[in-house]
Amino acid sequence: MTDTTTTRRFFAAQKFPAEVRMPPETGHINMFGHRLLDPELEGVPLPNAYQVLWDEYNKEYPPEPGRFRSIPITALDIEKGLMAELKFGDPDSSSYQNWVRHCIQLIHVVKGAMGVPAVSFYHMPPGRPQNPDRLMAYVPNELLRELDYFFPLCYIHEDYDWENYVEYVRQVVELSDGYGVPVYPLVWGRWFNCPPYSAHQGKLIPQDHWSKILTGIMDAGAAGLALWDGTYMFWRLCDRLNDWPAFRSRFGDEMQRCETPWQYTVRVSQNMVDVCAGVLWSETDRAQIRGLNEGGKEQSDE
Repeated sequence: MTDTTTTRRFFAAQKFPAEVRMPPETGHINMFGHRLLDPELEGVPLPNAYQVLWDEYNKEYPPEPGRFRSIPITALDIEKGLMAELKFGDPDSSSYQNWVRHCIQLIHVVKGAMGVPAVSFYHMPPGRPQNPDRLMAYVPNELLRELDYFFPLCYIHEDYDWENYVEYVRQVVELSDGYGVPVYPLVWGRWFNCPPYSAHQGKLIPQDHWSKILTGIMDAGAAGLALWDGTYMFWRLCDRLNDWPAFRSRFGDEMQRCETPWQYTVRVSQNMVDVCAGVLWSETDRAQIRGLNEGGKEQSDE
């Protein structure tokens, strides 16, 4: 019988350098931003707006056959509108209700016209890791019922108790049980939104500490992890600016051994992937998954 840990999933939530060795069981979550998905977007029918965004994404990140096991699934990133309404809006207001209707319509367009197999929203359902006693906001059932997976945000703040993130995921998993959907937390291996002028802001989280947090998240019932790594974006910016020495001095020791931004990108991205894989699967699990992927069926124990 296949161990339950082999059902855990790992997703790349952005494009990773080709040099980075991805686990054979990797899926891909396309992250689409909010700028073309605004319900007040004038003159552009919703399906056309999504098609424009889809075309832009595929031009920027062309498909990489063989690198990902599954068809990409989608997370719609509508932070400034949707999240603001869920956090601060009145559920009885027309603005709140319009956002909910818009989001449901958008899901139908993405899954219907565009043929995307699974859709959710970035940071859904939202949480407040510094206050784990409750989820951040009420999300109406009619919206949650449309989601194919829950996608909570687990970027780590230096000044928050890491156990609060575990509690947040536990609450999301408990909520997801009522909808029969998996939970794939979005994670990142850098400190996020640290106190102003913190020496650690944007720096890499020590791998042992990050691994402990990710292990807690998985123990809370998550079905897998989705990894964001802004290092690739960093490399492209640095390459355009042609100012690697300045960037290297700004971020300190973690870059000192890298002569080029690309070398840095590959090394850091590989480390983040390896930490996630180490939390998700044992070496035995990884070998078993590899056999399933390559052979098309589970190997006999005999």
